[in-house]
Amino acid sequence: MISRDLLGYRGSPPDPHWPGGARVAVSFVVNFEEGGEYSIADGDTENEGVYEIDQRLVGRPDPAIDSHFEYGSRAGWWRIMDVLKHHGAVATVSASGRAVERSPILAADAARRGHEVSAHGWRWESHDGLDEATERERIALTVAAIRQATGTRPVGWHTRSPASYNTRRLLVEEGGFIYDSDAYNDDLPYFVRVGERRHVVLPYAFDTNDMQFFHTQRFRGAADFAEYVTDAFDWLHREGAHQPKMLPVPRRNMSGAAAELLILNPNSSTVVTNRLAEEAKRVAPLNITIRAVTNPAGPIGIQTLEELNAAREWVLATIAANIDCVAAIIGAFGDPGLDEARTQSPIRVVGLGEAGILAAAEGGRRFSIVTAGVAMRAAVLDKIESLDVREQLASLRYLPHTVIDVVRDRERVSPDAVDIISACFKEDGAAAVLLGGAPFAGTAHTLALQSAVPVIDGAEAAIRSAIAGLDW
Repeated sequence: MISRDLLGYRGSPPDPHWPGGARVAVSFVVNFEEGGEYSIADGDTENEGVYEIDQRLVGRPDPAIDSHFEYGSRAGWWRIMDVLKHHGAVATVSASGRAVERSPILAADAARRGHEVSAHGWRWESHDGLDEATERERIALTVAAIRQATGTRPVGWHTRSPASYNTRRLLVEEGGFIYDSDAYNDDLPYFVRVGERRHVVLPYAFDTNDMQFFHTQRFRGAADFAEYVTDAFDWLHREGAHQPKMLPVPRRNMSGAAAELLILNPNSSTVVTNRLAEEAKRVAPLNITIRAVTNPAGPIGIQTLEELNAAREWVLATIAANIDCVAAIIGAFGDPGLDEARTQSPIRVVGLGEAGILAAAEGGRRFSIVTAGVAMRAAVLDKIESLDVREQLASLRYLPHTVIDVVRDRERVSPDAVDIISACFKEDGAAAVLLGGAPFAGTAHTLALQSAVPVIDGAEAAIRSAIAGLDW
């Protein structure tokens, strides 16, 4: 009988004293496995079984799955490293020993950049069923390969699940490992006693792990995964005010494929374009880059139906010229050219107005819209009718400012916006308020805090809609 600890810290976890008094320590893990997988082409008796297509070749080499794994070491690695560098983030590179032996340049690159290179087994394999002598050999081979490539031995270990019941003891007996991550049972590291030694267990995670794209299809797309991880962080951050926590976020090089999102601003204000682009960068996953385009012939801010209609041709031509992007967002509340673009374009096209209204009306709730420019009233109401949410509209209120005022000085407009948003909630019975217009991009969170009312940012809604469900 093997003992199990089902209670852990028993509801009273210790304060880990994270640096700077942080509430949550985020552990980014990049799995380096390419070359460690099973491949008949490499002399193995079978091919790797984890794959994105159902047809598995038995008894003969599979060039498709081989090249699938090669993507990570050829392209995905460098992209992920650049993203981490851009954000000043340090990761644990969980490296298969055989992968390191075959591509030592990547392990050396990780060490040069200041990342930890830990051990992820010799092959991309479970240790279940290995006899003790074989498992000792696997551990020794992995340590030697990483030391040879980086100049430093690994101090951490994670087995491609499941580990054997001997693994932790063998790691301790090897003598150089400080921790392992062969557990998934807590939000904090903890000590276990192995023989006469105390050993650290740094729990891993499968739910905040991009493996769910391969095994369960739990996430609809990159945005869905990012939202899930963000929700997990937010919850732990709240708890961290009195009980600090840890959040592992594992990724694979194979999931590092890049994509570009097109943001169209039909007016001529680069201020608005920059606001849309910044919001897109905040919301979109790390492997999504933003291509933001401004209409040089447009007005400073679209205020009339005539200006809205005039933007239609520019929108259609610009999308047609940028179909190498995975999706396009029309960054104007009136969505000029949206229907035609969807008919003509091979890429996904989302309108800021439509996405915002659908987000505000989600779940059948009553909502209000706060915007500038009374001249656009008819277009807004037509849009609401076409989306079949007219009965949910609590009110349509207007700021005592023009669209150009919002473009030029949002700070001056904010106090009036807060008052009107509050009135939508208290007087009109709205459960949510939509900010109507691209110039408001990025302000919803601040206005929601000031008004204590759920506020929907049309730009954020459009970005999430554009990337939801796309498979990259």
